[in-house]
Amino acid sequence: MTVRQIKVNIDATYGPTVQAGQRVSRGQRLCEASEDSISPLCPVSGIVRNIRFDPEDHVFVISITPDREP
Repeated sequence: MTVRQIKVNIDATYGPTVQAGQRVSRGQRLCEASEDSISPLCPVSGIVRNIRFDPEDHVFVISITPDREP
C-alpha cells in the first residue's frame, strides 16, 4: 500500500510555523506572514512528515501525510 503525501510550497521569506512530526489540521496556518501577505493554509488534516528548503525556488516544501478518510 502506497502512502499518499500532499506537498505544500510556502515562500521562504517567512518561516514555517509547523515542524516534522506535528499533527496539523485543515485550514491551519503553515507559515508566519506579515500583515500585507497571504499565509497558505493547510489543505488537509494529517502529520507533517518533512520540511525541506528548495533554494532554487526559494520555498519550503512541506510534506504532509493526510489522515485516512473514514
